[in-house]
Amino acid sequence: MLDRGVFGERYEARIARAISYVDENPAEHISLEKLSAIACLSPFHFHRVFRSLTGEAVREFVERRKLEHAIALANKGKSWKYAAAACGFRAVSTRTDSSGIPFAAPL
Repeated sequence: MLDRGVFGERYEARIARAISYVDENPAEHISLEKLSAIACLSPFHFHRVFRSLTGEAVREFVERRKLEHAIALANKGKSWKYAAAACGFRAVSTRTDSSGIPFAAPL
């Protein structure tokens, strides 16, 4: 998507700024409203542009990135309980998805 926003900034740059925020703040509750404000777009428009560029819904993306961060911490020797808490999950669950990756309940 090569369109420019109201202030001339490309959508890719706005979405990249929101993605960086997600990666830098894994323990924080991250809402659509928060990310859309970071990107200087309305929540509706942000979600539409985000999905167009990434192929994922915002909530799915945030949860996946948090889970990937928790897995990285666990692979470095941290306990799952610590990794889940460090990524904003309340508790590690025994449920898994089809790939066998454990779920954790988000805050």
